[in-house]
Amino acid sequence: KWLLDRFDKDGNGKVERSEATGQLEQAFDRVDTNSDGVLGPQELVTLARMLQSRRQNDRPQTATAKVPPNVELRKYVAFCEGHAKWKVDLMLPKQQSDSLRPGVVFIHGGGWRSGDKGGKQWRSMPLTYASKGYVCISINYRLSGDAPFPASIEDCKCAVRWFRANAKEFNLDPNRIGAYGNSAGAHLAAVIGLAGPNAKLEGDGPHQDQSSLVQAVCCSATPSDFTLFGSPERTASRLFPGMSGEKRDGMIRRCSPVTHVSAQAPPFLIFHGTADKVVPFRQGVALEKALKDAGASDVKFMKFDGAGHGVFGQKAKTTHPAMEAFFARTLQQRKDAAPKPTKKAPEQIFSGPQPGEKIKPFKVLHVKAEETKELEIAKVKKIGEPSKAGDIKNDNRTTLCFIHKLSNDDRILYGLGLVDFYLMKYKDVSSHFVLLSKERER
Repeated sequence: KWLLDRFDKDGNGKVERSEATGQLEQAFDRVDTNSDGVLGPQELVTLARMLQSRRQNDRPQTATAKVPPNVELRKYVAFCEGHAKWKVDLMLPKQQSDSLRPGVVFIHGGGWRSGDKGGKQWRSMPLTYASKGYVCISINYRLSGDAPFPASIEDCKCAVRWFRANAKEFNLDPNRIGAYGNSAGAHLAAVIGLAGPNAKLEGDGPHQDQSSLVQAVCCSATPSDFTLFGSPERTASRLFPGMSGEKRDGMIRRCSPVTHVSAQAPPFLIFHGTADKVVPFRQGVALEKALKDAGASDVKFMKFDGAGHGVFGQKAKTTHPAMEAFFARTLQQRKDAAPKPTKKAPEQIFSGPQPGEKIKPFKVLHVKAEETKELEIAKVKKIGEPSKAGDIKNDNRTTLCFIHKLSNDDRILYGLGLVDFYLMKYKDVSSHFVLLSKERER
């Protein structure tokens, strides 16, 4: 009603383009979802809710969540120097543990324009997870008023790299980090689960030697494909101001999570309501489809009929336990969970096959998210010249002997990520070797 009172000059119960002024004029195309040049009653209701939510998020955040007695809270920890937004709240379990702990990254929403790491659930949820044994951070990032895309993505990736770089101090397992976000935060969580270094979204922040990818993603009301928001001009007016042409279109694709899906995607748990008017339901459907079409093996999409943009809170009796079980399965119960670092054992040298001795074929299993998948085994012959030893400090024959010893002892080769890098280039190799993923950052 207040929108009509302010903008409906001819009293016809609608707001036409010619009647819109100020920020409404700038955002008219985005609000006009059916592109008829008029904002009807339903579009005005949606706009009013968005504005109300934004006003609430723009208020100073005074988190009142009680810190559990078994949790240490460190507020406003800098993950990078130079900007007030480059801060996280860190939540640590107080109890000592002989094993490294899993971690969860929480990313607030707010349309990339507002929100704060200390507001409402973005303080209470990580505190709850820390009380259950997780090392948690809640991230702030540069909003659109501070810097345009992809600044928010670069900041979240920088925070994850910082988290990993300080894993020893936090007793964190750097190979067991998950992420949760809602709305804009869900978009950012999906990106840090999917977009590797080749996406050119890392930014120039510190700890570039660390991976910014997480190993599990839970996201609710997720903007997954910016091309589904309407014309490139409409999308750019909100998210990529000043960009046009190929540069704009390229940035729209690069910042969309669906662009970066692959068979190596981490486990995903996706929540979306069918009545979401802010991030339409088709965005969640698009993310699920893209992941599964790419061959991702662990994707669960939970559809909530009649739920709106606040689906995570509206359906808390279902979403909260589902997320807790998801992170327990993918982060706490992983079979490749790293033990606390111990003193490295002396390197063992094997004698290897004798001349004429037949090398036994072997199977290779790759364990991920409690599932096993037999990888392809290929016969490799005369693949170029020998490469430098690199991280394998012995000669090529010693490495070949190591593989031979494991196979003839019926041992399982598990996660031997250097095999394809070194042995696939060895000269006159005729035994069986593993074709592993080229994505070594995983």
